[in-house]
Amino acid sequence: MAVGAMPFLAAVSLLAWAPSGFAQQANPAQGELTAFVSTLSALRAGEGTEEDLARQLLQQAESLCVDFSRCDTLAVARYYLRLTPGQRARGLEAERTFLALRKTFQTLRTRYEQSNQENPGTDPDWEQEVRALCAELESLATEVEGQEDVVPAAQSYALLARMELHELEQALDLSDARQQELPGLVSDHIDRSLRLFERAGQVTPRLEPLWVRGRLARARAEHERARDVFEDCLRLARDVGRFEYQERALSGLVDLAKDAGNLREVDEHLATWASLTSPSESWPLAREHAARLLADDRAEQALAFLAGHTPKRAGDQAQWRGMLAVTYLRTGDLISARREVQALGTEAGEFNALARAALAMAEGTPETVRALLADSDQRARWSPQGQVEAASLMGESWLASGQPAQALPYLASALDEARRKAGSVQDQAGSIVGEWVGIHTLTLLARAHAELGDPLSAARIIEDNQSRRLRPAGTRITSEELLGWAARFDLGLVTFAVGADSTMVVWVDASGRAGASSRPLGRRSLEGAVRRLREAVVAGDLARAEVLGQEIGAALLPVELRDHLISAGSGARALFLLHGPLEALPMSLLGVDGSWIDDLLIPLVLPGLPLGEAAEPLVANTPWTLMGSPLGSEERVPLLPGAALELAQLGRLHPDANLLTGTAFVRPALVAAMESGRPLHLATHLVPAPGCSEGRLAPVGLLLSGGDVLCPEQILSWAPRLPLVVLAACETAGGRTIDAEGSHGVARAFLEAGTRNLLVTLWPISDSAAQAFALAYHESLETGIGPARAAQEARKHLRSLGHGPQDWAAFRAMGRE
Repeated sequence: MAVGAMPFLAAVSLLAWAPSGFAQQANPAQGELTAFVSTLSALRAGEGTEEDLARQLLQQAESLCVDFSRCDTLAVARYYLRLTPGQRARGLEAERTFLALRKTFQTLRTRYEQSNQENPGTDPDWEQEVRALCAELESLATEVEGQEDVVPAAQSYALLARMELHELEQALDLSDARQQELPGLVSDHIDRSLRLFERAGQVTPRLEPLWVRGRLARARAEHERARDVFEDCLRLARDVGRFEYQERALSGLVDLAKDAGNLREVDEHLATWASLTSPSESWPLAREHAARLLADDRAEQALAFLAGHTPKRAGDQAQWRGMLAVTYLRTGDLISARREVQALGTEAGEFNALARAALAMAEGTPETVRALLADSDQRARWSPQGQVEAASLMGESWLASGQPAQALPYLASALDEARRKAGSVQDQAGSIVGEWVGIHTLTLLARAHAELGDPLSAARIIEDNQSRRLRPAGTRITSEELLGWAARFDLGLVTFAVGADSTMVVWVDASGRAGASSRPLGRRSLEGAVRRLREAVVAGDLARAEVLGQEIGAALLPVELRDHLISAGSGARALFLLHGPLEALPMSLLGVDGSWIDDLLIPLVLPGLPLGEAAEPLVANTPWTLMGSPLGSEERVPLLPGAALELAQLGRLHPDANLLTGTAFVRPALVAAMESGRPLHLATHLVPAPGCSEGRLAPVGLLLSGGDVLCPEQILSWAPRLPLVVLAACETAGGRTIDAEGSHGVARAFLEAGTRNLLVTLWPISDSAAQAFALAYHESLETGIGPARAAQEARKHLRSLGHGPQDWAAFRAMGRE
């Protein structure tokens, strides 16, 4: 997530106590439920004839069960009918006591939100009143738990757990003993509440303790358990028609997805949420949608959205203004940002302090940033995300003041906290560094190392914090490993960290010498430049492609690096570690001093440095497996005649190859090929595959005969460690993009599994170009040259045949060589 001058987006979505402002939707059973509750209230109060009320209550409950599947009302009716009038009266009296205590809680909560929303714990009287209320609730629950009507005890335990959880979440000057005690208390009170509600046949009231249990699990970093509980809460809320708890459960699931840096899951939960209500009716939904727009660097859209979704609830105004301030900063409108920050007031709360510090950073007054965030005791009481954002801002302020040594510990602590968080979440579909901390912090830390004269450490930091799934869990990239990788290639390696408003470029040559440069290119500008280059190429506009390639090269590569890249001649290899929007860049078309880079050197690409085991390099005369040309599921005719011709030509070139096409191109044969250790050439379609949507890899698959589709997750599970795989299908280099992790698709699955080298495509190409390239590529490999140089030779061959860059520049060599 690009954050730029406003690196505290995570703080925007902090909730002071509990989700509020939720929209209410019509419940189809509401009329019958209201009548049922009215009859039940009359029964408990002793109003009317008990026999008549009992009969009416049971009839209403049976109707609700049959017509609306609300059979829990039967259990409630039977529970209260089992009680004597005296027992019901005592229960009603206890419930009235509970309701009075709950009203006191609501008053305290309103006071908390209005007077000190962002900085809990500064009002000793308020804390004292809350603890006194907790004592009253516990006393009531203990007393009533031994009576016949236990519902008031269950209600008291549920509210008590909620209040204790707030104390735990906000860490209100807690002693060590209290911090250790609270989770157990909350858990015990939740269990008591649920047990008593079950005993009373109550289903709907279980929603509150369930929701609190989910929040407790999240507070204890038990993310899988929290997800399960929130999903249980969501299902129950749907069953009983309680829309506010559907929203609360979805809000919890969104928070968990954001904790894990899993924006895909955030989008899925927001879509479900939006199906229940509209952002105009629910500020929490509007807030999350605006935050999502900002995460995608769509500040102008976020601004228009926020302007049209002013929250109705006065208590939400501060968050709304804060988000406006964030968004104005992201659009560069400092005057409007200052206006909104000033409207927040002067209290020293977490969000307010971060907003003011970010504004000061944008206005070029780094000393003000340090003054606003100087209180380390105050920062220690903030949320983990708030602490990271504060550390990043402090580091950025010292960098802006020309003191990288002072910046280094702050920026390093921000990334260390992200790693700690990543270790507790262990999510497989997101990126803590990318989506939670922001690449901005990473670029700042790399810049600090570079300014201290240590570009090698800058390169190590960039690679260590991007694409962690290319290496075994828990491993770190060392300087020695980085130097070892650079020594494999004639020109060494080049790596990038693309932030919101700048890109760090770091290179390490084969001898171990390193250099670094901060380039004034942010994520949005690079995305746009790469997109325009690709569009020009695919459209066949060669002149425009040349101009755009030269512009990107001049802006991205410093003079010292350009001189280095052209120093060794056209046969020299260089490894480019592409991250962020650069992963979509056709490296062959990158311009260097008037030439395409493909004419100056041999480019090899990886989405990060892979560590761990991999297949051995390709050995000359190793037999190939040639597969593809799938048949349709019904007509049983070739779906890709071009693929059939391509494989037939390669079969003649490799008479000892295992050629499997048509009816032989099936899953068991492909599994055997992946287990064989032989180089593999696949010529088929890459197709959309909704059935492949589980996990972090893209919902696409390789088309097999009979309509079968092989998902990337399945490829990864089979762990094919092959010396070389040619993915001769359209756009096999792409996938689902995760910040700081790269594109996750078919190619990524092979790389992570341990395949050494890949030949992939960046966009669709013509059949004739694919066939000509494949034959030239294999012929070059037969001469004993490596996969990257063979790809370059095949690209040159296509050019000699008159093919434009829309064909030859689509082919990319990836891997370790």
